[in-house]
Amino acid sequence: MTGASKDNQKDNNEAEDHVEDLKDKLYSNSTDVSGHPSAELPHEDQPDAPDEWSGPESKNLDMVTDEHEKSDQRSWLNVFLIFSVVFFVVAVGYAYFALFSGGGVSPEKIEISVSGPISVTAGDPADFAIRVRNGNEVPLENVSLVASYPENTRSAEDMREVIQRERISLGTIGPGQQTEREISARLLSEGGDAKEINLQLEYRVPNSNAVYKKQRNYSVEIASSPVSMSVDGPNSINAGNEATFAVQIESNADTSLRNLVLSLNYPFGFSFDNADPMPDFANNVWRIEKLDAGEKRTIQLQGELTGQKNEERALKFRLGAASPDDQNAIQGTFVSNTQSVAIGSPYLGLSVSTNGQTADEIIAEGGDRINVNVKASNNISVQISNLQLQVELADVPISAGSV
Repeated sequence: MTGASKDNQKDNNEAEDHVEDLKDKLYSNSTDVSGHPSAELPHEDQPDAPDEWSGPESKNLDMVTDEHEKSDQRSWLNVFLIFSVVFFVVAVGYAYFALFSGGGVSPEKIEISVSGPISVTAGDPADFAIRVRNGNEVPLENVSLVASYPENTRSAEDMREVIQRERISLGTIGPGQQTEREISARLLSEGGDAKEINLQLEYRVPNSNAVYKKQRNYSVEIASSPVSMSVDGPNSINAGNEATFAVQIESNADTSLRNLVLSLNYPFGFSFDNADPMPDFANNVWRIEKLDAGEKRTIQLQGELTGQKNEERALKFRLGAASPDDQNAIQGTFVSNTQSVAIGSPYLGLSVSTNGQTADEIIAEGGDRINVNVKASNNISVQISNLQLQVELADVPISAGSV
């Protein structure tokens, strides 16, 4: 190795040793550095760097941040709206359930049963037993039974009292319990009619002020009337002749009937003449204060019918209970009857003509001669004897010597 090479090798070794010494001082905990001044940059040499980003990138970042904040707000608004809709639906569903379900009470588990006759005699007292059973697991409170009766129904105790509705308090019916009440009434109608009694149950449930209802109808047939009525009279009559009609009334009831009314509707062309007994009101109303069981009454009346040949007239009879407001009116018909009468030719036909004219009024001048012809005809199959013709000249200015 040459001298130059040795010198280079020596310099390298020294450099390496110096580096090692610096490392030992740098990482040593005992090295005293207080004597070495710290190096600081002059104030004017400090870099003039901005504190915030202000370029286009910064503006884009602000826009992204604003959009993100708005998106968060919209998200919260959507959540709030969804929550509100869900709450509203739940509230409506609960209200519907509480209102129409009866707070856990099922109307199907409430039984209304009726024990009574399916056919009755009009006017007789009829009893009906009403049984209400609560098959729910909660009680029914403030229960009332409302019975609505057909038109013209009467009280079982007083025939004169009209009843339309009856409310019966049943109190509280516990779970699985039942209660029973009885109603009585007199149904008025003609035989063969069908009537319905409407039963309505009204009740409340615990923790609710709503009133719930359940209905039941009960049908009753009017099998017969407490009275019967028949009319005996001619089926045809010659116009202008008097006819006699006999009305027979008979009680079918087991007890006395009171305050009955017979009403007669006359047809056009009928003229009332007489009756036995005489009517109690006008010429067509008879009041029967009392009719005992099995008793019969007969009323006869006479009158004349006028009309054209082959015309038909009908007399209409009605028998029923008197109205509490008007003792001459019927409220509740027991039985009715119609008597039809055909109008025939009169026994004796009579026609009049004046100067060959048959008009009701004839115009003539003073001094004219008037010829009047009267023609009579027999319309029956037997001879009519001892006829007399009477002519009355009233309010007519005529010369007596010219007749």
